[in-house]
Amino acid sequence: MQEIVSAYRRSRRSEAKEPRIRGRMKRGRSRSISAEAEDILSAYLLASCPCIDMIRIDQPTSLKKAPPDYDKTRTFYPDLMLIRGGSIDHLIDVKTDIGWGRETLPNSAERHRKDVMRARGSTVQLRDGEDKSSHPYRFSEELTYDIILISAGNVNGETLNAGIEGVRRLNPIVDIFVLSRGEHPNSYRYSERETVSKAEIDHGEFVRLRERVCKPKRGIVGSLFGRRG
Repeated sequence: MQEIVSAYRRSRRSEAKEPRIRGRMKRGRSRSISAEAEDILSAYLLASCPCIDMIRIDQPTSLKKAPPDYDKTRTFYPDLMLIRGGSIDHLIDVKTDIGWGRETLPNSAERHRKDVMRARGSTVQLRDGEDKSSHPYRFSEELTYDIILISAGNVNGETLNAGIEGVRRLNPIVDIFVLSRGEHPNSYRYSERETVSKAEIDHGEFVRLRERVCKPKRGIVGSLFGRRG
C-alpha cells in the first residue's frame, strides 16, 4: 500500500527532469497510475507466490468468438496474466478503485466469466511488448479471472457489498479481493504516512489472494514448447 500511495503522490507532479523547469510546470489533473499499480501488484505476487513462473501485464489476447460468430475474434487485455507450470493459469483485473462512470462490478465479472469459458483449453499466441516475439501458450482448463480492488475508499458500504455479492455469484470462475476499505490512497487530507496508516488494509484478503493464486490445479498442461516468458 505504501507504493500505491507514493505512486498517487508522484502522479500529481510533473515528470520533467530539469528541476528549474519542473518548478514552472503544474498539473491540473493527476496522471493515471493504472499501469504502475499493475507493476506493483505483479511484483508483490511474484515475491509472495513462488508458484508463479511469469506475469504478463496488459497482454493483448485474441480468441475466437462463440457461435455463430466462429470466423470472428475478440481481443481483450487482461491486466495481469499469471503463467504457472508453463500454462496461463489465472487472469486478474486490477481496479485502483470504483470510479465514476465505470461499469458495475457484476457486469465486469460477467464479461470476465465469458472470456474464461471461451479461453479454457485453447491455445493463444502472445506477443512480447519489448521485442515483438510471439510465443504459443495454452490456457488451463481451470482458468480463473479475478478482480482486485485496491481501495474501496471512494464508495459507500451498501454499493460495495452489493457489487461484491454480484461478483461472488460467479465464483469459482470469478472472485473479488478488496485490499483496503479505509482512506483512499489518493487522499489529499493526510500526509503520505498517515494515508497508509488510515487505509485499513485487509490482510486477510492478501492471504486469500495468495491461496487462490497458488491453489493446485489439475488443468495445467504447459505451453506448446515448455516454459517461456
